[in-house]
Amino acid sequence: QEHAGIPAYIVAVKALHRRCSAAAREELLDEAMIMAQLSHPHVVELIGVITIGRPVCLVLEYMEHGSLELYLRANTASQNQRMQWAGDCAAGLAHVHAMGFVHGDVAARNVLLSSDLRCKLSNFGLAHETQPDDPCECVGEGVCEGVCEGVCEGERELKRWEYTHRHRHRHRHRHG
Repeated sequence: QEHAGIPAYIVAVKALHRRCSAAAREELLDEAMIMAQLSHPHVVELIGVITIGRPVCLVLEYMEHGSLELYLRANTASQNQRMQWAGDCAAGLAHVHAMGFVHGDVAARNVLLSSDLRCKLSNFGLAHETQPDDPCECVGEGVCEGVCEGVCEGERELKRWEYTHRHRHRHRHRHG
């Protein structure tokens, strides 16, 4: 529905409590700054930020089906659908890395499903910039740990990935 010639659409709002700390406010603004640099079909879009008054709010693209984690608890998905979701997540994550960031918390709870059941990465609260000498280390083949647990439900076709910045894993590659 339009009002005064402006089209209306549904959005999601991520807000802090009115009595949040200054550090929490800064963290949310840092998340917004990272999201503002990301534009990809498999990353939730940041529409705007409200910084005047309290609480600080992020205005985000609305994802009709909620988190992948909750969707899979309530619904079954075919192997083809799961593979598509894994590809969606991998494409979104590749974009995040290509832009010089590490998500920091890739899990099925932080992957949202659109109205056409496509996955988009969300919740960049733990994201940070990569450093030129900062290795991204991965173990196994497939998609990231939490997504794989939700999408593949332990199936062997896609092994679990651990995403970390510690120096204890076998396979390393650099981003940036």
